[in-house]
Amino acid sequence: MDEERIERALRQGPPDEPAYEQSIAAQVRSASADIPDEAGTGAVYRGAVRRSGVAPRFGFASLVAAAVVVLVVVAVVRQPAVDGPGSSTPPDLLARLRAEGTIRIAVTDGPPQTTAAGGAVIGFDVDVARELARSLGLDSEVSVVAGDDILDGTGGDFDIGLPSLGPAVGSGMTAGPAYYAWPSWLVTDATSAITTPAELDGATICAVSGSAGLEWIRGEAASEDTGFAPPPGAVALERADDGECVEALRSGQAAAAVTAQLLDDELAGRGLRALVEDPAVQERRVIVVRGGGSDVTSLLTALDQSLRDPPTSQALSDASRRAFGARDLTEGTP
Repeated sequence: MDEERIERALRQGPPDEPAYEQSIAAQVRSASADIPDEAGTGAVYRGAVRRSGVAPRFGFASLVAAAVVVLVVVAVVRQPAVDGPGSSTPPDLLARLRAEGTIRIAVTDGPPQTTAAGGAVIGFDVDVARELARSLGLDSEVSVVAGDDILDGTGGDFDIGLPSLGPAVGSGMTAGPAYYAWPSWLVTDATSAITTPAELDGATICAVSGSAGLEWIRGEAASEDTGFAPPPGAVALERADDGECVEALRSGQAAAAVTAQLLDDELAGRGLRALVEDPAVQERRVIVVRGGGSDVTSLLTALDQSLRDPPTSQALSDASRRAFGARDLTEGTP
C-alpha cells in the first residue's frame, strides 16, 4: 500500500465514526491559532499550541522516517554502553577471589613439608601460602595435595598451588612466578678417586626421574639455571629418589650422581662429596594457577608483585632460613 492510500484510509477512520479529517479539523480550531509569519510574508503556521511550544503536523512518511532515525541512533548509542567501563563483563579470577575474600592454596604432601605432632602439616610451602594470601588481602584455606596432582590440576579443590616441583604444568593450569629455586649438586662417593667433573666424560651419572638434575645431564636445562656444563658424553641413569642413586654409587652402577632433594650439608652424612662447591643446576619452583588466558592474568601479576614486595620478600626469606638450614633459597626469584 502506497503513502497516498494510507493517508486516505487514516482520514476516513472506522466506518462507524465521524470522518477522521473532520474530527482533526475541529480539534485544531479549538486548540490552535493561526500564527502569522513574523517576516510578513502572509504565510500562516497552523498547529496545536502546547505548553512546551508548537507541535507541527507530520505526514505519515515523515513519522516513518523519524522512527527509523530513532532506531539507528539507539543502536549506535547502545553498543558503546555494552563495551564500555560500566559493562557487565564477567570478573576474572582475582576479582572473584576478592569478592569471596578467600583463596584456596594447595601445598605438596612431600618435602619441604613435615607433619607435626597432632597431624598438622607444617613447612616452607605452608608459610609461603599464608604470606601470599596476606599480601593479596585475602584469607587462606590451605590443603595438602600430592605435588604431581598440583601440577596437573587433578587433585583437590584449589585456586593456586605450591608443588615444590619444576615448572611443567598440565592442561588447564598456568605456571606463574617462581617463589624459590632448589639447588642440585654433582656428587660422588666420598671414597671415590674422582675429584673433578672433567673426569666424568662419558661416565654414567645417576639422577632422579623428572628432576632438574636429569635435564642437566642431558643438556636440556635452561642456561640461566645451570652452574656449569655437564661432562661431555655423560650417560644418565634414572632412579626414583636420591636414596636409590646413592645405592647406584655404592654398587658401581654410576660414577657420580646429581642430587634431587639432598642439600650440601646433608652430603657428608650420606657418605657423599660434592665435586664442585656451587650447584650444578637449580630448579625454579613456581606458583601454579588454575585456569588460563585473560582469566588469570591479573592474579599472576598480583602474585609477581607480592613476591617483589619488600615485606613479603623478607617473610619468605625468613621462612626459607627456618626450613632449609639458614639458607635463603628465595634469593634471586622472581
